Formats: sequence, C-alpha cells, structure tokens
Amino acid sequence: MKSITRPGFTLLLIALAGCAHSRTADPAPPSPISDLPALRVGIARTVPPIMFEQAGRPAGIEADLAQRLGAALGFEIEYVPTYFPNLLFELNEKHIDIVMAGMTITKSRQKKAAFTEPYLTIGQQVLTRRDTSARLATRDAIRRTTLTVGVESGSTAEQFVTREIRGAAREAFPTVAAAIESLLEGGIDLIVHDGPTVHWFAAQHAADGLVAIPHNLTEEHLGWAVHRENRELLDQVNAVLQRWKADGTLESVLRRWIP
Repeated sequence: MKSITRPGFTLLLIALAGCAHSRTADPAPPSPISDLPALRVGIARTVPPIMFEQAGRPAGIEADLAQRLGAALGFEIEYVPTYFPNLLFELNEKHIDIVMAGMTITKSRQKKAAFTEPYLTIGQQVLTRRDTSARLATRDAIRRTTLTVGVESGSTAEQFVTREIRGAAREAFPTVAAAIESLLEGGIDLIVHDGPTVHWFAAQHAADGLVAIPHNLTEEHLGWAVHRENRELLDQVNAVLQRWKADGTLESVLRRWIP
C-alpha cells in the first residue's frame, strides 16, 4: 500500500486486492461489451474534484479516468448524469453500464451492484464557517455537536451523521452545492462530506469564510459499480485498474486534481 499525504487529508492508493462480489441465481448471460456502441457512464456532476462540470463538460478525477477507461476498452464514453441517490437504480435498470461517481463501496450497495476493486481511500470531513470552526476542532467535538449538519441525500456522510452525530439536527440536500448555499446563508452550521470535496469547496469559498476541519471521521474505499450480471465488464475494468496501478496512471490522475 502506498500513501500520499496531502494538506488536511491522506489519500491511499489501494494495492488492488480481490473483493467479494455476490451474484444472482442463474443470471441471464450478459451482452458482450464489444457489442455496445458506447460505454454508458453514470455520473453525478456535483462533487469536485471527483466529478463536476467545467466549461459545460464533465471534469475531475472520474472524468479523466472514464476517458482513459474508454480508450483502454475501445469504446466511446457516453456520460449519463443523474442525482447521486438514483445511480444504482439506473444501473439495475440497465440504463447505464458503469457508475463512476466517487461512490463508496458498502455492504448495502454490494447487494445492489458488483463493485470493482477500490482505487482510492478517503474520509468524511467537515466544512464549516470560520466563526464556528473552534467548536469543531476535534473529532470528539464533532461527534458531540448539537449544531445543524448538512449532508448530501443518499451519501455515506448521511449515514455517518445519523449513526455518530446523534445530538445534531440533520438536513439532507440533493447536492453539495445546495448544502453550501445554506451554510453560507446560515441555515446550517456545518457540512459533512468526502474529504477531497470539502477541501475543494473550502478553497473556492475561502473569501466567504468557509474552512475545512482536517480530521478524517471515517475510512472509505471508492470503486466503480457495474450490473451484477455483467461479469465480463467487471473483469476487464479490474484488469485496467491493475495496469494503471502498476504503470502510475492512477497516481498521475490523482495528482492532477489533488496537488
């Protein structure tokens, strides 16, 4: 395992170990991926630097990796944007072929989709106003807070806050941007979200008085989801990930977006 330390948080590039994937009984044979006119990639464009919109086009870590994945497998990439909580539903309805949206691998999600081996480890962190930051200076203070916490609906941050910050009022938003608007207006007191996204928005809104609290509250492994019947695609994507780990492609993309 190789670790890269960044200001305020640590990213771990995972030595890609095998993950257990459940299968449905007697699944219908998947269509060969070579028959697809394009690889339909489900995305949520609201979590920079993981995936967001820049000059009208998808950008960020996942966008860079999606383009490289298409080239490696010989497909055009067709982005299919949707709200984050809807991504696995769209996958199971076969409206998309793969989810590349900074999604944490969890046991509950593994019941709905097959995940690739993890490519990145992050932690949940706190974004807050500067005048509130002293009240959230430690992990224990964050867990004991009774302030109002904003989370993205359907995220692991929402699960964490429900489980670990029980004294706080919780408000769920459809996007991180909507939560930040409420934070700036004083409607909520802090946001819990993925560390890279927290630091991105702290930098973007430094002049507005937003700051990141540099404590990882969790350890989460990010991966890509494919339909549980499509083992061929899963195996091919995992093979590409292993190659990228060995030749430095993965590290290069991460360094571009998280300097």
